[in-house]
Amino acid sequence: MFNFKKLKENEKPEIIVFLLFFIIAIIIGQISMHRFRNESIVTVARVNKSTLDAGGSYTELTVFINGMEYRNVINDYCLSCIGKYYFVKIRKDKPEKLLWLYKDRLVPECILKSPIPGGGWKDFPTCK
Repeated sequence: MFNFKKLKENEKPEIIVFLLFFIIAIIIGQISMHRFRNESIVTVARVNKSTLDAGGSYTELTVFINGMEYRNVINDYCLSCIGKYYFVKIRKDKPEKLLWLYKDRLVPECILKSPIPGGGWKDFPTCK
């Protein structure tokens, strides 16, 4: 345990402020993770274009959900992803807001041939 008695009087407020900031950061992180898990759904996106230039890296996607297509751009580079379909996480209430592109999860052909459920999937679907 930390011994506050050994600290000088002027150091105690700094430690308390640091600990308070650290605890608040952990709480905010937990809230964000909870929202990410509970307010997001899995759907399919096609990578249209990926660019790397002096301004940074950009990947253009088309996200498919509810019979609609949403264009999205993320700060990532994946030349080998162009033209392929990947699973993505999006917000239920804002499908135009991409939360996460799973570049390691190509969508299997059997999923591409069947319609995407209106509300997406809660977890990654598998072929039957």
